[in-house]
Amino acid sequence: MPEQIYDFSEPLRIPVVFERINLGELMRQYPTNRIAIDGEVSGIIPLLWDSQQLTVEKGYLSALAPGGHLKVDSSALRSAVGSNPSLKTLASVLEDFYYQELSSVVGYDENGELTLELQLNGYNPAVENGRKVKLNVTLEEDLPALIKGIQLSNSVSDVIRKRIQQRVN
Repeated sequence: MPEQIYDFSEPLRIPVVFERINLGELMRQYPTNRIAIDGEVSGIIPLLWDSQQLTVEKGYLSALAPGGHLKVDSSALRSAVGSNPSLKTLASVLEDFYYQELSSVVGYDENGELTLELQLNGYNPAVENGRKVKLNVTLEEDLPALIKGIQLSNSVSDVIRKRIQQRVN
């Protein structure tokens, strides 16, 4: 964030600058064996603080050249897509995807709606002779509702875990 004096009585714009964020390191902060990625991204997420409310106005992150490598355990996707051939191909492509372009646009509005637009360009050498793939994904989520749902599922998990421990002991 730029060094400056901020006046919180007025709407406050804070451009958060990301430089050379290592995606592999970032994924290690959220340990999972379902996704592995390498490469670096840079960009700006412009935060707006207005009347005790935080929003994001079209922030972006983009991969730095030469791109990177994405490996996804797509077994859950494969079981969910049934016989849809396009989605089966997508699952195969993401299992060993080499990208030259990875870019995203992020927004978070005053209603709590999070929007993430993601573009991936690259290939999987084992799928259709390494044919180029351009993937565009837009995710929209009511973030406060999602957080409440996660908190609820965590509390349910805690209750179940405690009951199991009581029966085992």
